[in-house]
Amino acid sequence: MTQYCQVSEVYREPLSATSLSIATTLDHNKVAIKKIYKEDLITGFQKRQAIQEFPLHCSLNHSNIVKGLEWSENDNEYVMVMEYMNNATYFQEKIDRVIIWPHLKFTTIEPDSSQERNQNEIIHY
Repeated sequence: MTQYCQVSEVYREPLSATSLSIATTLDHNKVAIKKIYKEDLITGFQKRQAIQEFPLHCSLNHSNIVKGLEWSENDNEYVMVMEYMNNATYFQEKIDRVIIWPHLKFTTIEPDSSQERNQNEIIHY
């Protein structure tokens, strides 16, 4: 796998098995690095999905899909290097919790004692 410098993690949530970092190659190109942490994979389905994701992603070649440049696996994690998409906002929106559809209201289901309703009327179990 290529060597990288100036690695900066931009996404890592405690309940997620995934992290995303931005790095610079030794020849000064930016790339995105996605990691899946094996210890955080709980079910067999998650493990099978993680094993298949990176080789499949790196084999795809389409203008609407971020290109997977290379991937590897070690004892603790799966790692994929992807092309860096300048001005992409998906991960920042995810981090900021901006992915909300405020025009949707869930009002037909009444919460019971095991449910709560927040001010946006979204039911949480």
